[in-house]
Amino acid sequence: MATEEEIKRLAYEIWEKEGRPGGRDVEHYFRARQMLGEKIPTPVLELAFLPPVLELAPVTTLAYCVKCRTKREIQNPQLTRLSNGRRAFRGACPVCGTRMFRIYKA
Repeated sequence: MATEEEIKRLAYEIWEKEGRPGGRDVEHYFRARQMLGEKIPTPVLELAFLPPVLELAPVTTLAYCVKCRTKREIQNPQLTRLSNGRRAFRGACPVCGTRMFRIYKA
């Protein structure tokens, strides 16, 4: 499994490649985490130096499971946008499989 530093570094590289868009840090973080978890080969940026890694806010994917009646880590969290533009995580409870949802506060 990849370390947190490797995930942040890859998220920074993705951010750079996409032209440094604002407000998509969580999406880049989860894409990097998925790429490193699945061991997908990623192109290495040829830079003379790598700027400091973009500091990402600690993201928690805890959500309340209504069936288990407890907070649990969302299994396979996916970032989604609501119709009002807010971001949210969607996934499943790792114990019972019930769908879970949490609005991301940026």
